[in-house]
Amino acid sequence: MNNVYLTCQMCKTYLDAGYRWAALYLERPQIVEQGRPVSVSAVFSARTYWEVPPGGWPTPEHLLLVRQFLLDHYEHNLIYGDSQFFLPDEDSEEILDWMEIGAYAEPSVRALAAQEEYLTWNEVVTRHQNSDFMPYWFHDRRLRALARQRFEQLRLTSPVLD
Repeated sequence: MNNVYLTCQMCKTYLDAGYRWAALYLERPQIVEQGRPVSVSAVFSARTYWEVPPGGWPTPEHLLLVRQFLLDHYEHNLIYGDSQFFLPDEDSEEILDWMEIGAYAEPSVRALAAQEEYLTWNEVVTRHQNSDFMPYWFHDRRLRALARQRFEQLRLTSPVLD
């Protein structure tokens, strides 16, 4: 089974919905369906989804992020499913506009540009060039060049997020 996400098509953000927990308590009872729009009120009504046993995944802290994500994007176009249902092809430039949210999120250009510690692309490269935690696009020459351009655009046009 692949990871499943809640995704906002308008904001181009996504969040882990809880892996098998989401499949069991959202998909199986047909509260959500892969690749289909999400009824936020239906997800909020899925009582068993929100009652996570201690020590498992998702954690109560992660479900707080899920709850906030649903509240923040309530009126947006939300989709549930595996990344194949919402992310552009991995070799497309559009992939660089998407950002995963959460403690275990894969680094994205948008997330890197929002961090105070990275004022320049060279700082990103220096810190992460030998890291196992960089996304695939970091190792693809063409996408890495496009990521640099996008990073620099974002740093010039957006304030640093807290």
